[in-house]
Amino acid sequence: MELRARTETDEYIYSGHWVGECREGRGHCIWKADGKVYEGHWKGDKPSGKGRMVYAKGAYYIGLFADGKQNGDGVSYFADKSIYRGDHANNKKHGSGCHTLPDGQEYKGYYKDGKKDGQGVFKWPNGEKYEGLWVDGKKHGHGVHDWPDGAKYSGDWKDGKKDGFGEFMYPDGAQYIGEYKAGKEDGVGSFIFKDGTR
Repeated sequence: MELRARTETDEYIYSGHWVGECREGRGHCIWKADGKVYEGHWKGDKPSGKGRMVYAKGAYYIGLFADGKQNGDGVSYFADKSIYRGDHANNKKHGSGCHTLPDGQEYKGYYKDGKKDGQGVFKWPNGEKYEGLWVDGKKHGHGVHDWPDGAKYSGDWKDGKKDGFGEFMYPDGAQYIGEYKAGKEDGVGSFIFKDGTR
């Protein structure tokens, strides 16, 4: 392994360790095309292992890399000031993690290819909360949604909307139990007033 103080090519400026003509070991690299900066471990001429990558517009990632991409546990700091802590695969949120937005919204659960997918909990700063299944970034499957005024829906979802069988509790204590379609009461169901009458 050889340590070189500075190597400049048409593509990058690199300071660090080499094995033959491959960047290997620890090093610092600036890519000329987009200004991206990486500092950390290299393998086979690509970021691999622990490192820090700073992207354009202030976004950056600290964590594990493999084959030049975010792969494994790490923290992503986005340009919109949101923060994701958790598993990554091929530069995307993938696996278990927590994404916190600047306005206080937070999702904690599973991701697939950068989108919410699987079991997860989404919380709003006003106390609203959804806990249940997600598919392709949308509420899909069984889930429970609570609102700050006391309203609550427990049941089936499809493409982000109430769809299938569910129970909705109104703030005044009245209930609807039955079928939904595209977010609306549709099909067989019963409405129960707060005094228990139907």
